[in-house]
Amino acid sequence: MKGTAHRASTAHPAITFIGRLALAALILVVLVEVYFLARGFNLYREAIEEAGLDEMAASIQSSESFTPIDELPDLYLQAVVAVEDHRFYAHPGFDAIATARALVIDLKAGAIVEGGSTITQQLIKNFTQYDDVTVKRKILEIFRALEFDKTYSKEQIMEFYCNSNFYGNRCYGVETASKFYFGCSAKDVTLGQAAMLCGISNSPNNYNPIASMKLAKEKQLQVLNNMLEQGYITKKQFNKAKNEEITIVGLDTSSSSENYMMSYAIDRAAIQLMKEHGFKFQYNFSSKKEQDTYNKKYSTEYSKRSAEIRAGGYKIYTS
Repeated sequence: MKGTAHRASTAHPAITFIGRLALAALILVVLVEVYFLARGFNLYREAIEEAGLDEMAASIQSSESFTPIDELPDLYLQAVVAVEDHRFYAHPGFDAIATARALVIDLKAGAIVEGGSTITQQLIKNFTQYDDVTVKRKILEIFRALEFDKTYSKEQIMEFYCNSNFYGNRCYGVETASKFYFGCSAKDVTLGQAAMLCGISNSPNNYNPIASMKLAKEKQLQVLNNMLEQGYITKKQFNKAKNEEITIVGLDTSSSSENYMMSYAIDRAAIQLMKEHGFKFQYNFSSKKEQDTYNKKYSTEYSKRSAEIRAGGYKIYTS
C-alpha cells in the first residue's frame, strides 16, 4: 500500500508538467493563429482600399475579349470544376476540406507543394500583387473569397475566373486563348481542346502547347481523367478526346518568351500609364451603349500604352 502511494506521488508532478507544457503549446498556437489572422485581415483591408469587388468585376467585364458564361462551352466549365475545385458549387468560397488535405500533404513534404485554393481564391489571386505562397496571403484570399461568394453568384464568379485567367503567350481569358491556340472562338472548342486549355491555365509556362506539346498532352490527359472519374464525360468521349489531333495555329514566336510575371507587370504598368495620361476609368454605366463606347475607348488606350511599354524605354519595378 505504501509503495503504491509513493509511486502515485512521484508521478503526479510529471503529469502536471506535461499538462502545463501542453497548455503552453496550445496558447502558443492560438497566439500564432491570432497573429496571422490579424495580419491577413490587415492585408484584406488594404486590398479593399486598392480595389473593391465592383472595380475588380468591371475590370474583367471591360476587356474586349470578355465572354459571357452562356457563350462558354459546358465541357470547358466542367473541366475547370473537375480539376481546380470539384466542390465549387457547394462551398462558400473557401473549402475547409481541401485546405486541410493540402496542409497534411505540405506537412509530410516539409514544404508548400499544394495550396488547396478554390476557384474563388484563385480569382482573387489574379487581382492581387501577392504572388508569394505565405500564410498571410492565404488568409487574405480566404477573407476576400468569402466576401466575393456572398456578393456574386457562382455563375458570375466562374465567368470572371474564365475571363481573367492567364494562358501563356500574352493570352488573358479563355476566348483570347482559344483564338490564339486553336483559331476558333471558345464556344466552338472540342472536348480535347477544352481539356488542353484547362491544363494550360494550371501552369501556363509549362503546359502551353507552344512551349511543350508533350507536357500539354500529358496535362490534357489528367484533365480528361478527372472529368471521367467525376462523371462529366463517358469513356467513349474520353477516348475520342484523348486521341484527337490538336492543331496549334498561334505559333507567334515573338510572344512565346513572355511569362506570366512579365505579362502581369506590363498589364499593371499599362493601367498606371493610362491613369497618368488622364484616362477616366468608369465602373458603372447607365446603358449597354454607354458601356460599349467605354470598352472601345478602354481597349484602344490600353493597347496603345501596353505597346509603348513593349517597345522599350521603360523600367518596371515590382515588389
